[in-house]
Amino acid sequence: MLVFLILLLLYTGLALYSFKRIPFYQQCGLPWRWVAGLFCLKLLAAMAYGLYFTTMPQYQVQADTWRMHLQGLEERNWLLENPQAFLTDLFTPRYAQDTGPLGTENSLLNDLKSVLLIKFSAVCSLLTGGRYYVNLVFFTWLTFWGQVALVRVWQAFFGKSVAAVWIAGAVFLVPNTLFWASGFHKEGVLLHSLGWMSWLVYRAWQQKHLTTAALAGLALHAGVLFLLRNYLLAAAVLAGLAALSWYTFPRQWAALPAALLAGLGGLWLLSVVWPAIPLPAILAARQQEFMAMQGQSKINRVALQPTWPGFWAQLPAAVWYGIAAGPRGFNKLEHLPPRGCPLLFFLGFMPAPGAYWKQGLSPAAKAWLAFGASIFVLHGLLVGYTIPFLAALDRYDSLLWPFILPPVVVWLMGALTRKKQPADGLQPLPGANG
Repeated sequence: MLVFLILLLLYTGLALYSFKRIPFYQQCGLPWRWVAGLFCLKLLAAMAYGLYFTTMPQYQVQADTWRMHLQGLEERNWLLENPQAFLTDLFTPRYAQDTGPLGTENSLLNDLKSVLLIKFSAVCSLLTGGRYYVNLVFFTWLTFWGQVALVRVWQAFFGKSVAAVWIAGAVFLVPNTLFWASGFHKEGVLLHSLGWMSWLVYRAWQQKHLTTAALAGLALHAGVLFLLRNYLLAAAVLAGLAALSWYTFPRQWAALPAALLAGLGGLWLLSVVWPAIPLPAILAARQQEFMAMQGQSKINRVALQPTWPGFWAQLPAAVWYGIAAGPRGFNKLEHLPPRGCPLLFFLGFMPAPGAYWKQGLSPAAKAWLAFGASIFVLHGLLVGYTIPFLAALDRYDSLLWPFILPPVVVWLMGALTRKKQPADGLQPLPGANG
């Protein structure tokens, strides 16, 4: 226990000290004590996540977070004995008949979504003696960057009307985001990658050019999204196209739905022209993979047919479960806000830009709002098609709040404090102009 406490305090102290020295955090608009507090809160949530699964003895070994940790301990020994084999194992064929990058079973790339986290756990275990809760300091420090990046993007566009701490609260402190996106699992990495990609695109727009480093960063994080949850990458790309359309035609309200419909039409055309990417069949396979699992929150769903007519027939159910499903319950913190609250906040999201429009938002700020709204809808639909567990829907929702809640908070706090949104809708950062 003494060694555990020493390592935990040592690495946490180093993490907190790094926030004082790294320019990215020095310029984030938050006082150091707030950055440190948010990091510690996220770390405590990650520990609570791991502890939560130890309260269910029949599930502890099967829970992904502990399973990956235990496999990481085994691979730590492999790393020490044969580092080259440890690394090349990422690309070693595992199946005689690999189903390819979009396969759900017998696919090397599909397996990488767990393998990458297992390798990360193995490396961390070298520094922590294989202690799960100390490993979380490294995981939290890594994924913390993406959420702070989102805070900086929101602050850049809307930060004049409220203090940065309110925006940070909207990005970090929604209970199910704090719980699910902090634990040692995919959600934290996915939110980090989305946040960092958003920051890189914002910086490219601000500086009027895309550097080689930024391009490499976008490619890296797009690859992470593809490996961990490829349909989230598809949703992000379509949302990006929608945002670009509204940036190009800021006065045309039809530009946003037109871009989304064009993107969906493009996916349909892609599956017709290139039969190797049968999108309805991929979604149907994903749904069947989940339906084969067992869990207390499982719901009865009609099997999705691997055809476009079947895809459209299930659209109402996808909207209901992915976007507008009612509450599952109020008895556990990780399920708060309850199901259906994303839809309520999305509806509340609508008057926020309306209020800003009267004062004149820049095209870039409109585009960022369009991105948040679009990824909410697209991600919700894709999840609604494939996930038959209400608890899993809560977990997947955790990625949505940082993209739809901040403008509502800014709007409400601006109204309460009677501060008007600046005409350009932008924080006066170096080189930023509408």
